[in-house]
Parts: sequence; structure tokens; C-alpha cells
Amino acid sequence: MSRYNSSDIAGTMEVALGKKPASMLIKNGKLINVYSGKIEDNISIAIYKNRFAYIGDLSNILIDEDTSIIDANGAYIMPGFIDAHTHLDSIFQLGEYAKYAILSGNTTAITETAMIANSFGYKGVLYF
Repeated sequence: MSRYNSSDIAGTMEVALGKKPASMLIKNGKLINVYSGKIEDNISIAIYKNRFAYIGDLSNILIDEDTSIIDANGAYIMPGFIDAHTHLDSIFQLGEYAKYAILSGNTTAITETAMIANSFGYKGVLYF
């Protein structure tokens, strides 16, 4: 089952096309484009509910009195990084790992669960 209903997806598309006001606008940011390796100045991000709808020039974004606006004031904006190789099941202080991971821009960690599975079985993996 999808976390998003069809009206959320349609609303996101309408915001992307400039036909519906964004729920939130982040403006005046410097986007770190991880695909091109370039830093793009004066970028705005339109968000509809909890989804990114549009990233680009502010002139393409429709807003209204209900749109929350955040001025990035030239701050850097980047996607959350993925730590693709971790052994979280062998870290005893997961909170300490998370604290430093978040500070370095990681929002996702991919781990294996061999030690948990060997020690606690299937239920242990589900709990982890």
C-alpha cells in the first residue's frame, strides 16, 4: 500500500507545473548538485505536503498566503547522503552513531544484520 494517495501525487505534479501553490517554499539557497558536481546559486524548492515538487528558479513557483516560506539566505542545500556500508548491528551505542551521521549529512544507513540474526533469529532482525 502506498503512503501517498492519488490526490497527493496529483497535487505534487500541479505544484511542479506552477498550477497550484506550494505548501512550503525554501528560497535563496545554494544547491549542491551531486549529479553535475556544481553548486547552483539562488535555487528555490517548492514542497507540497511532505514531497519535493520542484527545484529551480523561484519565478516558476506559485505561492499564496498559506505557503510557509523559509529564506535560506545563501545557505547550502544538499540531498541527504546514504551511508551504503555500515555494521550497525555491531555498534553498541546506536544513538552516538546517529548523532554523528546526521551532523555529516547522512540521512540513510544501509546495514547488514548477520550478528543480530545469528544471535536472536528472525524476531531479532524484525526488532532491530
